[in-house]
Amino acid sequence: MRLQIAPETLVDLGLTPAIAGDLSRRLEALDPDLPAPQLWRHMSREVLTPDLPFPVHRLMYREVFKDWDAAQGPPPAWTPTEEEVEASNIAAFAKKVGLASVHDLHAWSVENREEFWRQVVEVLGIRFREAPTSVVDLRRGVEYPRWFPGARMNIAESCFQAQADAPAIVYQPEGGGIQVATYGELDRLSNRFARALVTSGLPRESSVALVMPMTLEAVAAYLGVVKAGYAVASIADSFAADEIATRLRIASSGLAVTLDVM
Repeated sequence: MRLQIAPETLVDLGLTPAIAGDLSRRLEALDPDLPAPQLWRHMSREVLTPDLPFPVHRLMYREVFKDWDAAQGPPPAWTPTEEEVEASNIAAFAKKVGLASVHDLHAWSVENREEFWRQVVEVLGIRFREAPTSVVDLRRGVEYPRWFPGARMNIAESCFQAQADAPAIVYQPEGGGIQVATYGELDRLSNRFARALVTSGLPRESSVALVMPMTLEAVAAYLGVVKAGYAVASIADSFAADEIATRLRIASSGLAVTLDVM
């Protein structure tokens, strides 16, 4: 399809006449034989720069996909290049198990359920304290699977396999500069939280609610709760008091952790 957008239309969307005229000419010069997804990918990378007003981007998107077959689902706002696909984790996983494409990987995962999940556990580096007797027990049918029967684990132990001085979290406190917390620092901070929970006498059947913004302390608290063997109930700190109370009751939380100063 050939894109013919009048400069006047672009001016109405906030462009200067000079920029609108240049953009209109560039759009008309695009290859009209490109399929819509490839055309949009080229435009979004080479033509539509971030300094152009969003309404211009939206108009171009709608023009490119105006004949899109809705049966295919919504038109893509972004598609990766072949190089980006090749560099993805899922492509690396497909190669690891000897498959050529993501489509082949999906078909293989359906037909070889146990081996797929065995490979996933290996790639993710998930650690078990006691290894499972199998990947999945389907003796009661696929409706009632028992995943990794016999296994014992604490998933937090799988989160600290990097070097202690490697960056774990890059964050910026409000009003401050960018800071880095290492895996060693995060491990120590979460251990302090876990020890406090263990010595608190909180019943094991209780969950621990975290009513916190996304801060370093929130991550450490979450990991600390898991390390101590409790369930976590994450509650947005933006909720009103009655909404928080409702979620505390639903989760049977015996303790709520929050911040009064950020």
